[in-house]
Amino acid sequence: MRRNLLEEALRKYRSNAPQVANYAKKVCLGDLYFFVDPATTGIPVQFCVVLQHKDDSDLWFVVPGDQMHLIGTCDVEIPKFVEFGPMNFRCGNGLWVHTDDFNFEHRTGRMGLTVIEQCQDVLSRMVTGDLTEVEFIIENETHPDYVDWMKELQQAVGQLEENLQFKQSC
Repeated sequence: MRRNLLEEALRKYRSNAPQVANYAKKVCLGDLYFFVDPATTGIPVQFCVVLQHKDDSDLWFVVPGDQMHLIGTCDVEIPKFVEFGPMNFRCGNGLWVHTDDFNFEHRTGRMGLTVIEQCQDVLSRMVTGDLTEVEFIIENETHPDYVDWMKELQQAVGQLEENLQFKQSC
């Protein structure tokens, strides 16, 4: 399953390359990136820029997005008919990334304002503890495939974050 998801993500990346090449060489809300890092190599995950830090304009909050079909309470589901869909953004697994760590050669597209707002809404509700628990989502969160995928994703994101911090300290 993982190999099929990776192949699909790479196919979409290649098909969008000409359009993405025309984007300005700056980080923007909604941008999608692959981080080429040992932590995420071989894992079909793109990261979407959803927030700019209010005190440091060089820090951006990104959330991983994938095509694993199950969604949880802190996830935003992007349907197939939306550009760059289907994709599920795992808002509970985001991280802060410095402007210098974005490689424009690895930008794959840009999500629309509606998607950004949905992710920001979930992040806000995570902070306030106002997440709606729906029965099928609770069932998804205990499904073995979801549990296994989230463990793998959390490990990869955690390692990516460590690698980016190490890079900045050098």
